[in-house]
Formats: sequence, structure tokens, C-alpha cells
Amino acid sequence: MTTMTAKGSGKIENIKVLVRVRPPSEAELSHGGYRKAVHATEDGRGCYLTAPGAPQDQGPSKPAFSYDNVVDENTEQERVFELVGKPIADAFLEGYHSNLLAYGQTGAGKTYTMQGDGSNEGKGLLPRCLDYVFGALERKRQEHEQKDLAYSYSAECSHLEIYNEVIFDLLDEQGVGKQITVREDGRKGVKVDGCCREQVGGASEALEIFVRGCESRHVGQTAANRESSRSHSVFVLTVEQKFPDVETGLERRTNASFYLVDLAGSERQKHSEAVGQTLKEACGINKSLSTLGNVIKSLVDINEGRERHIPYRDSKLTFLLKNSFGGMSKCSFVANVSPSVSALEETLSTLKFAQRAKTVKNTSSVQEETIGSVQALQQELRRAKAELLRLQSEGCAAGDALGKVVENLDEESRNHLDKVRSLLASERDAHQEERGRLAAEVESLRGLAKKLETSLKSTKLVVRLREQNLERLQGKLPPAPAEFWREQGGAAIRENEELKVQ
Repeated sequence: MTTMTAKGSGKIENIKVLVRVRPPSEAELSHGGYRKAVHATEDGRGCYLTAPGAPQDQGPSKPAFSYDNVVDENTEQERVFELVGKPIADAFLEGYHSNLLAYGQTGAGKTYTMQGDGSNEGKGLLPRCLDYVFGALERKRQEHEQKDLAYSYSAECSHLEIYNEVIFDLLDEQGVGKQITVREDGRKGVKVDGCCREQVGGASEALEIFVRGCESRHVGQTAANRESSRSHSVFVLTVEQKFPDVETGLERRTNASFYLVDLAGSERQKHSEAVGQTLKEACGINKSLSTLGNVIKSLVDINEGRERHIPYRDSKLTFLLKNSFGGMSKCSFVANVSPSVSALEETLSTLKFAQRAKTVKNTSSVQEETIGSVQALQQELRRAKAELLRLQSEGCAAGDALGKVVENLDEESRNHLDKVRSLLASERDAHQEERGRLAAEVESLRGLAKKLETSLKSTKLVVRLREQNLERLQGKLPPAPAEFWREQGGAAIRENEELKVQ
């Protein structure tokens, strides 16, 4: 069997960003004086903020922030999936590495957006994406069977968490969380080594693995959230598809990974009232999210033409998600915010972060291989050569047509064309002359190097003879015959003197 990689040209696309405004929490309503500060525009493409003390129905003439989509607190989970989950899942099924991330302050509704509340209507993005992906794979298998074409797929899952800047395997059988290493592959991007990967045959099995991993995830209680995530959760679904190419008869394979990431929420100590270990965890979370902000800022500066170092390696989170931001993956980003004016400072920070993330460009390509027998590949090669000959013949025809165009030029245009040709000819002659001069210098240096090498050998021989003579004078060696000095030593000394003169 012979294999050749065929990824195709990369597509340059911006990160897709959806902003979701959650309903007010019980704590926000119970404190009294609740005021809504975040408002979505009617077209669902932007949002604006209401300052404290301003009328609730007063909005700006244009949105303060623009995104791909903005949904308010009345939007259902299914609609969120249609806007952001389904497009990224379709890209994953086509063979693109894909990433779906939830970001926001602590208590903003990230976990609800990704996981849901357990009910069928309240299912989050992750279970809906799993249902959609495996449903599509099964439909593709049935369609190929109806056409008597071979098709198969295999899937595996892994579940990681980043806790205090250490990556743990949540599927570790010992239940203590095995530490994982991450490395960079020049062709496939960032790779995770040593984590458990379990084969799955459907959405229910994959969701069961995710739930099992969540049982080992670090969570805690703060004043801002009764079940606050104290780590970043990264669930990875990898699918390999095998199917024939109808035109060539070769087998095609796609192998792509789908990262579903629930980031821990940024938090301020005065709001979360974290102390002790919880405060330490908050510092680790804020450090990794701060590094993520620096990465995005550097990428934005690079897009604007400025030279910047991208600090991917300053945090385990940014290194693991390197493909998501400025890498080879398609990426969708859900920014979750609180509607309350009491969280206006954190909400404004999240909205600015999401706006910068929207300007980041990724270059994605299908992760595909074409596999077949030697005969099939040779046949494909003959077809490619025939296509090349056709294009060359068309190029010759175009050259003849160009010659006719030149013949029909007026005198002024011909004179201008002759000047260009003369300039190109003089440039070519100058380059040839410079090339000849450099070649002569190279030959001269080679000759000099050869002479120096010969001189070095002779000098070593003279030094060795003199060392032997000193040893004889000290009585360690018997005296050498006069004939030896006449034939060997004298000849070497004379040769060395001649080389010195040269």
C-alpha cells in the first residue's frame, strides 16, 4: 500500500464569536435594585451597555460591540446550538480540526451553555454536538451502503483538565488524575501524550465518558457561584473516516479532533470572597486567562502589521489550545456574560476580550490522506500527467496568441517593449558575469585550501620527527641511521620549506 498526504490549501477565517447574556441569578434578584446592563440589538449581531442610572430603554444609535451573533436571556439552548454548535460540528465532519470554547466570568453560565441542566430541552452544546456528529456519521454510512460503496468510521474520546497550571487526565483508572505532557508536532500541531483514549461507538457512550471525567474535576463554592469550576475542562473527540474516491478509486481518510472546552471563570476576590486554597486556585485561573488575553492581543497586533512574540508557552492552557488561536483549526467562541449592572466591570472586560478574539485569523485545512495500491496510484499519476500536458498545450496556444498581440502593437508600444527586453538582457548578462567572477573566486579558494592542507600534513610530519629526535637524545630511542635522515627527514624538511615559500 502507498500513502500520500493531501491536505489541500488552507482557508483563512476569523474566529466565530457568539455572546450569550444569561438570565439574572437568584442572588442578583434577591439583593434588590436589580438593573439590566447588557442589551442585545434586534438583528442579533451586536449589544450595548446601559450605564448605572441611565433609563433602561435608552440605547445608542449603533451597537457598542459587534459579533457574529448575540443572544439574550430568553434564547433557548437549541437556538444557541443552531448558531454556533452546528456550523463547527459540520466543519469537524468535513475533516477540519475544530474547537468550541466557552469563556466568561465566574457564574456567567459557561457550564450551563456547554453541558446544560440534564433535561432534554436544556441540553448544552456538548451533548448536542455529540448527538449531531454521530447522527451524521451514521447517515453517511447508510448513504454509502445504499450506493454499494465502502464507508467506515471510528471514534475515541479523552478528557483533560488544567488545574493550577498542571494538565491531568480525568479518565485515569486510578482516579487520582495522571499528569499529562503536551508537545508540538510540526505537521499535526500540538499533541497530547500519555492520556487515556477510549473507543466509542455512539453519542451516549461519548457522553458517559464525559460525565465520568467530570466526577473527577475540581469544583468549589464561592460567593459568586455555588458550584464554581476550579479548572479548565477539555473534552476531545477524534474521528477517523474511511471512504472511496469515486473518480480515482483510491481510499480517502480524514482524521480530525474536536476540542470542546469549558474554561474556568475569571473572578475578582472582592466578589468571590475566595480565601486559602480557593484563592490560590483563582490566582492560577486568572494567570492562564491573562496569558490567553496576551496571546490574542499579540495575534491582533500581528494582523495589523506589527511584530510581536506570541506567548503560547507561558501557560499550559494557551499551549494546549495553540491550534485554536492563530493555528490550523476552525474555532468558535462563546462569551457568557451576566446581565446585571453589579457585574458591569467584568462584563465589559469579557465583551472587549471577545471583540479582540473575533479579529484573530486561523488557517485551517482538511486533515486528509489518500491511500491506494501501486496500480491505482500509477493510474492517478497518468491522469495527472495528461492534465499537465493539456494545460501546457493551452499555455503554448496562449503564447502564440500573445505573439500575435505583439505583432499588432503600435510603434511606440513596440519601442517600449524593446527597451524592457534590452533591460532584461543587460540584467541577465550582469548576473552571468557576476556568477563567473564568483566561480573563479571559489576555485582560487579551493586551491589555497588544498595547499594549506598539504602544508599542515608536512608540518605534522616534521614535528613528529623532531619529537623522535628529542627522545633519542634523551636515550629513550636508539639513534636513527644517517640514511633515514637523508631520505625521510631531510625530504620532509625540504618540502616544508618549499611550501612556506609558496
